[in-house]
Amino acid sequence: MNKKRPVLMIKLGGSLITDKDRESVARVGLIERSFREIKRVAREERYEVIVGHGVGSFAHIPAAKYQTGSGIINDESRVGAGITKEGVLAIHSLVLRAGLELGLPLFSLAPGSFLSIEEGSPQTFITPLLNCLKFNLWPLIYGDVITDNSQGFGIYSTEKSFEIVGKRLSQLGYSEIVVIHLGITNGVYDGSGKTIPVLNSANYAKHLEAVGKSKSVDVTGGMKLKVETALRMAQYGVKTYITEGATVNLPALVEGQEDSGKFTLITS
Repeated sequence: MNKKRPVLMIKLGGSLITDKDRESVARVGLIERSFREIKRVAREERYEVIVGHGVGSFAHIPAAKYQTGSGIINDESRVGAGITKEGVLAIHSLVLRAGLELGLPLFSLAPGSFLSIEEGSPQTFITPLLNCLKFNLWPLIYGDVITDNSQGFGIYSTEKSFEIVGKRLSQLGYSEIVVIHLGITNGVYDGSGKTIPVLNSANYAKHLEAVGKSKSVDVTGGMKLKVETALRMAQYGVKTYITEGATVNLPALVEGQEDSGKFTLITS
């Protein structure tokens, strides 16, 4: 790993790959399309690739019902965490299978294998993920229920995992790291419903009111979480694109040739 290739961290959003208003309904066609686009952009091994995915209605609905993010709070909490975890693994299995069928070198990596939390703060050990990159495997991570040293367990979003991994890769000398969120909107919308071309620390405040949470059940913070995580990552040089996964031309986006109005770029 002496010569470090650029890193692409691509998330298939839960709103894209599931119907977030109907429990455990996957949009298999959009999962497959997303992977075909990733395959196109990763040709000739030009990039290190890390793929993440949301869990949408497979896990957000039971997580909200049992308040899984708050840990052990009542007699139903432990079973509720297991039910939420079951939903996570169900959608993860579908996503993994779709990528493998396209011949992609995906390696399922549970967030709990390189993270733990204490009262929501991460305790990091990312050697398993670094080993994937070393051997040209693509880590496939996801939002998950993971152990918490103080409350038993909690929820850790893909965005938070990306933030931790991105920061650590930057510290290790990866100078070009790009995060791409594939969702159901053409980027982040302003108060009039138009795409904001660029968001940064200077103009975020005036758009804050328009950047709301998900309209569907979402226990991890929706668009606001994505934007604020991206702004923190921008402080150590990471660029983030938020775009619509059903139509985006991913190679064009990465190469700076995608149509304006179809994405929001978040930088420092």
